[in-house]
Amino acid sequence: MTAVWQGNDDADPMIPPRKSDKQLDGRRVAALRRRLFRWYRRDHRKLPWRKLAPSRSDPYHVLVSEFMLQQTRVDTVVPYFNRWIEKFPQ
Repeated sequence: MTAVWQGNDDADPMIPPRKSDKQLDGRRVAALRRRLFRWYRRDHRKLPWRKLAPSRSDPYHVLVSEFMLQQTRVDTVVPYFNRWIEKFPQ
């Protein structure tokens, strides 16, 4: 079987791409990160799996919520999550 080249014929894979004008530098990334965290602290939804501080959230609660949230709306999941945790706390 013969290998088929799927990439751009003009691009040399040994030469890294040029830095784009739109690429964020360290200062802009830090500023964006601060704004994003400020927005989150101010506007995030209060969800049962976030009851503890985010850095101390129970991994089991987060895992259960992630499974339940697969292609399901948050407002639908919350009551199911609460019932699940009541029945299977750990």
